[in-house]
Amino acid sequence: MKFASVNMKDNYKIVEKAVEDCGIALEFASDNLKNNPTIVLKAISDCGVALEFVSKNLKDNYNIVLKAVSQNGIALQFASANMRKNPTIIQIAVSNCSIKL
Repeated sequence: MKFASVNMKDNYKIVEKAVEDCGIALEFASDNLKNNPTIVLKAISDCGVALEFVSKNLKDNYNIVLKAVSQNGIALQFASANMRKNPTIIQIAVSNCSIKL
């Protein structure tokens, strides 16, 4: 994805396949697709820390952040400030983190 053309980085099917295989590939997707909940859920299902590359709007989405921290508690650092204050999100992040907060 890193070296793909701008058009390919905004191609739903190509990005979908890329993030299913390697969630961190979301880094190279278009801003449009970084704001697409379906694409984002596929990416963070593979790699919770792909939350780093999600749109600001979706970093404040409870279900998105919950999925990310359930996959990898370290993803909490990439959630919005609002989500980092949510007790449920924090509890799940801590229980899914090899490094305790």
